Amino acid sequence: MAGVLFEDIFNVKDIDPEGKKFDRCSRLHCESESFKMDLILDINSWIYPMELGDKFRLVLATTLRENGYPDGGEWNPLETEGNRADSFEYVMSGKVYRIEGDEAAMEPASRLAAYVSFGGLLMRLQGDANNLHGKDEFRCKNGACVPLTSQCNGKADCPDGSDETFPLCRNNTCSIDEFRCTYGACIDLSLRCDEKQDCVDNSDELVPLCRNDFTDFHICEERIIEERQYSPAVDCRSLRQTCDDGQVLKEPTRCDGHVDCADGSDETVARCAEAECVPPLFRCAYGGCAHPRAACDGVQDCADGSDEMQDLCDRILPATTPKPICLLPVYPENGRYTLGGNSTGAPGQIFPSVVLKYSCDPQYVMVGSNTLFCYLGQWSQDFPECTRYCTLPKHDSVKYKCSSPDDETLEPTTACEEQILDGTTVYPRCRQPVYYSPVDLLPMRCENGTWDRMVTCVAGK
Repeated sequence: MAGVLFEDIFNVKDIDPEGKKFDRCSRLHCESESFKMDLILDINSWIYPMELGDKFRLVLATTLRENGYPDGGEWNPLETEGNRADSFEYVMSGKVYRIEGDEAAMEPASRLAAYVSFGGLLMRLQGDANNLHGKDEFRCKNGACVPLTSQCNGKADCPDGSDETFPLCRNNTCSIDEFRCTYGACIDLSLRCDEKQDCVDNSDELVPLCRNDFTDFHICEERIIEERQYSPAVDCRSLRQTCDDGQVLKEPTRCDGHVDCADGSDETVARCAEAECVPPLFRCAYGGCAHPRAACDGVQDCADGSDEMQDLCDRILPATTPKPICLLPVYPENGRYTLGGNSTGAPGQIFPSVVLKYSCDPQYVMVGSNTLFCYLGQWSQDFPECTRYCTLPKHDSVKYKCSSPDDETLEPTTACEEQILDGTTVYPRCRQPVYYSPVDLLPMRCENGTWDRMVTCVAGK
């Protein structure tokens, strides 16, 4: 069923096992009838009351639509298309916020725990990952799911056509009975030049064969050669494509933009300068032919990268105003941060908005705010730093005044904190009239977490 990740009957084994019960909310501990899967599920018990021993059918799906296309996340009673919500008494819409492996399992790769949040109500599905559906489906860029066999078959099965793209299909290997579309999809060989478009880029109807009479060509070891090249005495092996290092290519892939020879000799100016790129194929600077939409699509489709050259893209791409984004900064030295709202991320990732919560390693103290937020590319304040600190020594005979690490020209009149930032100068004073010092007390400075000197005063006579 399109879009369904998991489906089975569950038995309720326990309800609120820790004795914690919230108003109108119950936590169910359940077991799958057919699979080795455990479920912890929060439900609104006022709407959908459950008791020990009850059974219910759970369907975990990426969309409410039966056709697998994405929805708006809400049930619409006026929608005419098939809707899974029509078959259920209790429907929740949420978001998967964490998926992790089970390190205690014998085969960690086959174990998982998926965590889902339904607006405050939580779910954890744990067990054998092989029981999840969706492995035989391809997820389109717009969220729709189609059979895995639908990708790179010459036909756009995704509404957005993302199952038939050059980056996805370029490394496809077609069988001897199949024709390879320019972007990499495989179709039946008999569909070539049948005056019908069977490749999404129409490359099955653009090959030189389709512009001439069939009698002008012959098949030599499944390769098409022109009549002027053919005679009964032709040794087909001489027509095989070879690389400069002697490697023999199984398919006629020379000058297609993709390097197939280990030494790269199939995609050079010497080999491809005279190559004919039949419109609408894109001609690379060195002569190779790439798919029609190769120019400035964000993917290097020519072996020399000429399809993504800046001067070319400046000419053909319209000027756009970049959307403001929040780029996660590097971790502070001797510290790190986490993302608010149970989100996960790492330095360099992009978010439209984000909250960061900073912390420092032991023996380090934070300079700046420990919580920052970013919205539309603007951070609330400067990023904090983690610096070493010294603990102010306690002595009955001495009191201290501090100066700022940024400006030590000021008179030291500031009371000192217990944790003194690295680089701060502290000015000790004897607690008069009880204590005094026979010599002038020198300032103390916190350097790399330690004091450069310690001072004491003596009691007066």
